[in-house]
Amino acid sequence: MNLLTLKFVLDQMDVPKPFAITVIAANQQTGVAGQRIVLEEAILAKHQPSKAAKIASKVYNNSKKKRNIKNDANATRLLFDKRGKRLITIHIRLITHFNGIPVRYGS
Repeated sequence: MNLLTLKFVLDQMDVPKPFAITVIAANQQTGVAGQRIVLEEAILAKHQPSKAAKIASKVYNNSKKKRNIKNDANATRLLFDKRGKRLITIHIRLITHFNGIPVRYGS
């Protein structure tokens, strides 16, 4: 069985080309965790800055909180879901599949 390393997945995500990804949800603010999220056509938000910024401005228009479309240093990535036209922050350790192939951690 083929497994992808996390490093390989992160390198592939940095290429401005859409990918399919499956992650497990974990949101401390809302208490939602354990749900499987499948994005069939996602891309890093930094590769779609105008679309991502437009959505972020709608979401945070009446809020003082600003959404940075760059990757966070705390092992999260901001993805732009091209089909759902939404932004999703994921934690890299919760990625289970990338383009249909399971992801493993470690060397």
